[in-house]
Amino acid sequence: MGFEYREGYLYCENVCLKDLQEQLKDSGIFPDSPVFVYSKDLILKNVKSYQQALNSLPNDTGLNFSVKANTNPHLLRILRDEGCSVTLVSGNELRLALQVGFTPSQMVLNGNGKCRWETRLALETGCLINVDSEFDLKQTIEVSKEFNLEARVLLRINLNIDAHVHPYISTGMAGSKFGIDEEQLGHVMDLIKTENHIKVFGLHCHLGSTIQDLTAIRLCLKKLKTKLDESIDIKYINIGGGLNINYMEHVDDTQCIDHEDDQILKQVEGKLKDLPSNGFKIDHQKYKNKQINRRDWIKKLKEHDMLPDCIPENTTPSIKDLISTVEETGFHHSIKIIVEPGRSIVGNTAVLLSSVLGCKTSGNIRFIVTTGSMTEVLRPSLYDAYHHIDFTEPVEDSTRHLYNVVGPVCESTDFLGKDRFLKTPHEGCGVAVWDVGAYCSSMSSNYNCRVRPAEILVDGSSWKIIRKPDSYEDMMSAYEYQQ
Repeated sequence: MGFEYREGYLYCENVCLKDLQEQLKDSGIFPDSPVFVYSKDLILKNVKSYQQALNSLPNDTGLNFSVKANTNPHLLRILRDEGCSVTLVSGNELRLALQVGFTPSQMVLNGNGKCRWETRLALETGCLINVDSEFDLKQTIEVSKEFNLEARVLLRINLNIDAHVHPYISTGMAGSKFGIDEEQLGHVMDLIKTENHIKVFGLHCHLGSTIQDLTAIRLCLKKLKTKLDESIDIKYINIGGGLNINYMEHVDDTQCIDHEDDQILKQVEGKLKDLPSNGFKIDHQKYKNKQINRRDWIKKLKEHDMLPDCIPENTTPSIKDLISTVEETGFHHSIKIIVEPGRSIVGNTAVLLSSVLGCKTSGNIRFIVTTGSMTEVLRPSLYDAYHHIDFTEPVEDSTRHLYNVVGPVCESTDFLGKDRFLKTPHEGCGVAVWDVGAYCSSMSSNYNCRVRPAEILVDGSSWKIIRKPDSYEDMMSAYEYQQ
């Protein structure tokens, strides 16, 4: 079921989100703060899609959820019950996974800089450790000897492959802080040969996040297979995660171009003016006071490679396509294949609900100011990520304008979306930011002394709070330490 509109109101499964907001407000417990709302049905569907695709492989497989995408224990329990394991990037994530009840031997601890206590905890629990560098290996050797523990390791290799993603979330190229450079792998293997406490179980390579083109992954898999053919005796291949989701899914069919606000058309017309005479031309008079279907408009612009930055192109390989690429590579049936998705399991399963504080104009820019902000959804401010934004209830003013949707945080970079064609909302109108299930709650903060929001899980017609909102007292409690 997921999220859908019914008679102008946004529903999560069978729960009207406007009614939910009113119930939370009437409870007196919740301030006028945003709230994350998750669909259990979507989580289960995404897990099942991975499991069905993995079952098509002749190899044994492991589906490891990347906990850094979302650390809510209630969601982790759902994934545990569905047969997932986890990939972790810190000692506290490891503690969380143990508390939730994941099987230690199936867990993987990543990290380009582990503290000794984190390495020791991983060794004591028996989870796999991704060795990320020579100094990481030396620390693992020292800790394993000190406590007489066996280290089951994967070697994370940097294969210098460009995944063509934002540089802040690219991890597989030379110059990245992650992984052992390919030419250093032999030296690292030589160091391991003389160590009885270290056993190499596999190789790992993760190229980055929001991967839209499987070409890079295909090249990565071929290189990993070459390493196997060079007689490295291993049991596991960890191909990482990073598969993109369709952040544009909810806007492709939106009638979104209002030519009372034609800044985008003027921007594109300026870019297209130097095209040959048979190039695509925009006639403002022809389209004045009309609206164009977004999908058709984007298609025309793509033909000339002139897609404006404010309308990002989104391509999304399917989970089935990813696993088919693994199958095409032809790993021996004795090799276990591990995948560690985060975004593609929980990314599309949540929206952030907030409310309109007001609208304003500065120069020729219109703003919708909401209670939601970069402290809940950091991705747009951090690397200009796109999230669909719309209202949770009918809006009387049917005229669309070009708006920047921003929050109340005291930073100019506090925006949720720019250049969005939206109706002019009334004060208090509900607003939803889509696809915030990954890297939003887990990256939220108390900046400006804002409280981190509540989180709610919807299951059919029922809902429950799976994280209470911060209070002022919660934020101040950490400062009450007395020596």
